[in-house]
Amino acid sequence: MKAKLNLLLFVAFLLTSLANAQSPLISSKESKALQVQQLSWLTTGSPNNNIAQGNNISVQQVGNYNKLNSVTHSDNSSINVLQLGNKNNIDLAVRAFSINENVLQLGDSNVFLNYSAGSSIHAANVIQQGTNQMLLMTGSNSMSENLIVNMRGNSQTVIIRNLN
Repeated sequence: MKAKLNLLLFVAFLLTSLANAQSPLISSKESKALQVQQLSWLTTGSPNNNIAQGNNISVQQVGNYNKLNSVTHSDNSSINVLQLGNKNNIDLAVRAFSINENVLQLGDSNVFLNYSAGSSIHAANVIQQGTNQMLLMTGSNSMSENLIVNMRGNSQTVIIRNLN
């Protein structure tokens, strides 16, 4: 029940973020259709936020030179990635019993690096909307188990260190 509530909160958060932002990649006419498509991807890409069953990864890339490197060790995982733009980069090196991660990159030259090990449950939802954004997440603890990060704008860097 808590996991479903978290998913609903994330989807509401995503819709609010997308509704309030102007994306340089799309025209205003395409904006509503893209929002519906993104919402559909997020809700169908990860059927639920309960403990994942099996190991699944879903990657959608639209643009040029987008990269994803995923090295994970888990009994169960669900990783969903959507990259819309050019030269976006994601590097995941995560070790946990269960991994549930959703990453959305809208724009160009965004970087997300996630290096975490040792937790029983790793769940993160990341939205990068803009240009030249960098997010580095390292470590794991109870505060980072269901982390939601929303970056909007240009040339921002966020470093999150989770120490026990």
